[in-house]
Amino acid sequence: MVDRFRLVAVGVAFSLLFVLPAGVGPSDAEPDASELVEKAVESLEEDPVRAIHEQTITNPGGTVTQTVAVHRTATRKGYIEVLDQQNGTDEQVVVEGSSTGQSGNGGERVRNSELSQFWFDELRTLGASPEEVLAHYQSNYVGMGEVDGRSAYIVELVAPKETTAGLSLDIDAGDIEYHVPLHEATHREWYLSRETWWIDTKTHYPIKQTVEWTDEDGTVLATATREYKQLTVGPAVENTRPALGEPDESNESESGSADESAPEKQTDQGRHAAVDTRLFSSARAAGATVPFELPELTVPDGYAFDRATVASENETAAVLLLYTDANSGTQLSVQVSERDSSLFYHNVEIRRESMAAFDGELVVTDTGTAVVRDCGPLTYRIRGPPAAKTLIDVATSIECQHAPKEAGRKRTR
Repeated sequence: MVDRFRLVAVGVAFSLLFVLPAGVGPSDAEPDASELVEKAVESLEEDPVRAIHEQTITNPGGTVTQTVAVHRTATRKGYIEVLDQQNGTDEQVVVEGSSTGQSGNGGERVRNSELSQFWFDELRTLGASPEEVLAHYQSNYVGMGEVDGRSAYIVELVAPKETTAGLSLDIDAGDIEYHVPLHEATHREWYLSRETWWIDTKTHYPIKQTVEWTDEDGTVLATATREYKQLTVGPAVENTRPALGEPDESNESESGSADESAPEKQTDQGRHAAVDTRLFSSARAAGATVPFELPELTVPDGYAFDRATVASENETAAVLLLYTDANSGTQLSVQVSERDSSLFYHNVEIRRESMAAFDGELVVTDTGTAVVRDCGPLTYRIRGPPAAKTLIDVATSIECQHAPKEAGRKRTR
């Protein structure tokens, strides 16, 4: 009887060996988080998109909520339009694009974006850039979820411990070198600590993103959430035409040679004031169209000049110099303007760290980090996926100019 019991037990054991794998095998395995993020980044950077999203930014001063329409084609051109904005704070809100000024509740200037057209690769994802996410963030699969009726994989992205906006800015201004902690006023560093992406199961586009900034003790200082209410991704977008006018290939600049200065002129034909945007294949040709000198600067190894864009509105001009790393495709941009404003970017300012006795600031926005430096009448804004320290190095290489461009002066670049 004992032997019969043992035989039954052995039989059950062998049965379990064959039955259990069928229930816990690869079909039930969790998706690979890093592969999901790679597909999401590819979709963010390459796929045509037509969407409406709502984003909410909460910082120590209050909350800003925006509803934004986005249209990008496969050629990486497109536009964004702020459909609605609710600002419950007395702080200045920086929303860049074609902008008009109005007073906020506290009497300060608040710039609200209107319809504008631009080269879409200047618009970055919420939080860290996709390149930074792929290179440095740890990804963990959390589970499945749903966003506005769409099934999504939920992936948590944990930033490296050294990722922080708390840096020092070393800039050579004349014969004096400044080394001033950016956080000398508050003595509190902001860390981009955690992101969560809801990745659409069909398109792999991140249909919801949340970002947290904390101090060194882990206390949450600010949050940002972007959630898509309407979304079309892929070839279907190519069958629709943006509301704005397409570039006019026949319009060419009169400055410089034809091969370096024939711009694509993009004019807003919508219901808002026009932003005239022209594309140049050389910085020299772009500089010839504006009333100020473009800077000589040093970019990181591997980066080469890609193109220059000149935007003008209401007699205000700005130049965007774009540099690209041919190996990684990573881009770094330097904007030159006669004031700290932009006709190229669309972002909400989370945090601006001022410096005593110098004109440089580090600005944390919902789309990443920028170093802003005032030099006489000009403002330089350096942005890009490289680390903030790299952006600072680019800023240090710019020699301040305190006089407008001389009429008829020949450029050497």
